[in-house]
Amino acid sequence: MIRIIITVIVFLVAHSLPAQYSERDWSDRDTWMDVDFIFDQAGITEGNHVADIGCHEGYLEHVYNSLKPGGRIVIVEKLKSWIKGKSRDAQTDAHSLSTKYVKRELTRAGFTVTYENNDLGDWERDTDKVIWMLTARK
Repeated sequence: MIRIIITVIVFLVAHSLPAQYSERDWSDRDTWMDVDFIFDQAGITEGNHVADIGCHEGYLEHVYNSLKPGGRIVIVEKLKSWIKGKSRDAQTDAHSLSTKYVKRELTRAGFTVTYENNDLGDWERDTDKVIWMLTARK
């Protein structure tokens, strides 16, 4: 029996623009965000189901309920240096979020965190915005 793994990439902080990147930005983005590494760490391969959704606090329960047993979630976000250690509300008001809060919310939703990387490089080459990644399994 072939087991299909549903993988969801979630960006937790909504951005003010209708779309964060246009096609012309992709080649530039690939110079500062290692998408191949992210997909490798998440186990995303050709034929997997992937959804890119933005969500707010509490939405992870909906994602959990929609995944098959063993399904995975991948979260990639940025953390601005000046907001580290601040409250969740202060971080989300700044369009940033730390793994501290996301790990807690993943666990509360029923997920088991399986991978954490707190330094995937700088968001848009801005040294004040570090990219992080979490993966979790249902």
